[in-house]
Amino acid sequence: MRSKILGFVAVLLTLCLMTGCFTKPKNRNAMDRIKGDIECEFRVGKDAKTHKDAIDTDIVFDKDKFVELFNEKAQYTPSSIKYHTDDLSLRINAQEQPDEWEEIFNSEINIKVIYGRQSRNVSIYEYKSKLYLYVLSMGANSKPEEQGSYFMKLSKDMTKYWKPILKEVREEYDKSSNDT
Repeated sequence: MRSKILGFVAVLLTLCLMTGCFTKPKNRNAMDRIKGDIECEFRVGKDAKTHKDAIDTDIVFDKDKFVELFNEKAQYTPSSIKYHTDDLSLRINAQEQPDEWEEIFNSEINIKVIYGRQSRNVSIYEYKSKLYLYVLSMGANSKPEEQGSYFMKLSKDMTKYWKPILKEVREEYDKSSNDT
């Protein structure tokens, strides 16, 4: 009897290992290491990702830190987080908080990395001296108390690394804006 139970447990464990029951599912949006040289581009302001022109700058960053940042952002997919908005750090409702909404969306800095024929980008937002990643917007189909733009605060390590870089980007952007 004991050998039958052990055999059943062994088969069950084998099936679980083969199907990945004990492994954390791989985030399909995550990225691995970037191989080779990279080209860095920064865009600043509301809808920065869509701006045609990047800031003319020599600012560089560690490509592994960008991969970390990209993967931190990738874990917050709107489809998986929309039922768990309480887990997010910040909600701003444009109708109730128009000044705050303008402030955070105007603070956007988009970081784009081009390597080979591929590119990836992440936007970071600053609000009350903290850095955030935009996650999702809940609109009219939501309950009124859920409507708004949701953000996740950047981790402490990522904030420590990216804040001085983004400050320098912002300064160069302001300088180039004043020159025109």
